[in-house]
Amino acid sequence: MDEVASVTLLNLFAGARAPRVELPPAGEHIAAASSLERVSRVHGQWVLHPTNGYRDADAAGKAIKLEDMRDVFFREIVLSAPPDAAGREYVAMVLLGCSTEVAFCRVGVDSAWTLLDTKLEFFVGSIIHCQDKFLAIDSTGEISVCSSNAAGATPTATLLPSLSPPAALCHRSYLESNGELHIVGAMVSTFHETQSFTYSNVIYKCNLHDRTSEWFRY
Repeated sequence: MDEVASVTLLNLFAGARAPRVELPPAGEHIAAASSLERVSRVHGQWVLHPTNGYRDADAAGKAIKLEDMRDVFFREIVLSAPPDAAGREYVAMVLLGCSTEVAFCRVGVDSAWTLLDTKLEFFVGSIIHCQDKFLAIDSTGEISVCSSNAAGATPTATLLPSLSPPAALCHRSYLESNGELHIVGAMVSTFHETQSFTYSNVIYKCNLHDRTSEWFRY
């Protein structure tokens, strides 16, 4: 991503002949959904307008540097299929800076991003593509199942209120493997007598196709 929030997909492992894939640049609607502060474009450059204690925005603002672009705009981009899939339409889903919304586009088809409200209470912290669905996961571990907008369909979001993360599991990370959703984290055991604690790494998995999805420990 460059200073004007234009995004290019590169495959650094495929050599010089690998195609470059251009994604739509961020627009004003992405800036408004992604940042807690007001963001605007001034003479072709993105500018952040911080607020003071009275919520009055700095009219002049400050230019957003390249190293700060991920904090303001796209933190992560997840694809529904590899870019080199022959003739196959695939979708990109974007994890925004600070938002309960995500953004979709059909790569090579859409000229702009489409916002989708995940219905999560807290900011989206992770995005996983699993079983032909995108999963948006917030900081508490709540999950929203987001359909893609492949073939021009209107994307939807549905909460999974019954699939909360296992109790006492911290430092959580999520991944997909063999069509199942996995959660990797640490369990903390505290010993009050010795005033010490220990960490143990654990892995859980679940199958979203099950009628009642739940986490099972490896």
